[in-house]
Amino acid sequence: MKLNPFKCAFGVSAGKFLGFMVNQRGIEVSLNQVKAVMETPPPRSKKELQRLIGKIVALGRFIARFTDELRPFFLVLRKVDTIGWTDSCQSAFEKIKHYLTQPPILSSPLPGEKLALVDAKTRYSKIEQTALALRSAAQKLYPYFQAHPVVILTDQPLRNILHKSDLTGRMLQWAIELKYSQKPAQDKEPHKKEWWTLRVDGASRSSGSGVGLLLQSPTGEQLEQAIRLGFPASNNEAKYEAILSGLDLALALSVSKLQIYSDSQLVVRHVQEEYGAKDERMAQYLTKTDPSITEASTCNTIEKNQEDGQEWMEVIAGYLWTDSLPEKPKQEHKIRVQATRFTLIGEHLYKRSFTGPLP
Repeated sequence: MKLNPFKCAFGVSAGKFLGFMVNQRGIEVSLNQVKAVMETPPPRSKKELQRLIGKIVALGRFIARFTDELRPFFLVLRKVDTIGWTDSCQSAFEKIKHYLTQPPILSSPLPGEKLALVDAKTRYSKIEQTALALRSAAQKLYPYFQAHPVVILTDQPLRNILHKSDLTGRMLQWAIELKYSQKPAQDKEPHKKEWWTLRVDGASRSSGSGVGLLLQSPTGEQLEQAIRLGFPASNNEAKYEAILSGLDLALALSVSKLQIYSDSQLVVRHVQEEYGAKDERMAQYLTKTDPSITEASTCNTIEKNQEDGQEWMEVIAGYLWTDSLPEKPKQEHKIRVQATRFTLIGEHLYKRSFTGPLP
């Protein structure tokens, strides 16, 4: 690789770069470009008008609302074969030249500097302002968002709002743009009211009884435990012991919303109060289980065979809720495509349709 010494500068405090003057204060407009606009006479043909617009566009970053200022010029360009240089064109031209007599300096914002919102945006709700800030960042930093994994930390329930099926107006537009960028927004502190999953199992053998449990957080962290029971127990008693141990673990972590999966139909029906506990030992276990379930604000007990064929729903719901995806690229792409047909409302997964969400 070779460097052209006439196009290189090292250790300088200021210099010309891509037509602009760059120094310690920021980026300034080139005086040659300003002079070219100032000395341009009113155009007499469409070609001259196009040249003038090209010169002004090069300085667009230094002209406030510059597309509005150029509107009279573009209206004239629509006319065929004639150049109708109007009073509005001349007025806009003079205004641009006056603005360029003292052009602003482009500089990076200072940390802690207060930034102002235009009047309409000051009336946005906090969640709308957060969505607007995220959308603006995604637009300005588009190359970085596409080249690197980006996680957005926010104290607003942004993920839930942007996945609502009844979004309208600007929030719907921002949700579509942010969905395209596929960048997850995470809460600064996980909400304790998100669903946790507890999978339990118990077994009784001649060599002894034991229970196993798997507690999974809404963000995917897993905690496994295997416990050996120090007393003889039947299979159903072991299932109850597994639920009790799992509930103790969940309550110790201040879990308030819990789904429990067990493969014992009898135990599940007891807890759901669909069956009565006729056996004295079963009634005693049920009496111990009820207070623990009551301590959690919401607790669902589900039979494991009810999950069969619904794992794909859990995967899609998990992606919409926490953006968790399989590691394999093909499976990841498949889930992304499938998720566009569904929406999460509360904790329930619905299929999108033209008339509204379908359960």
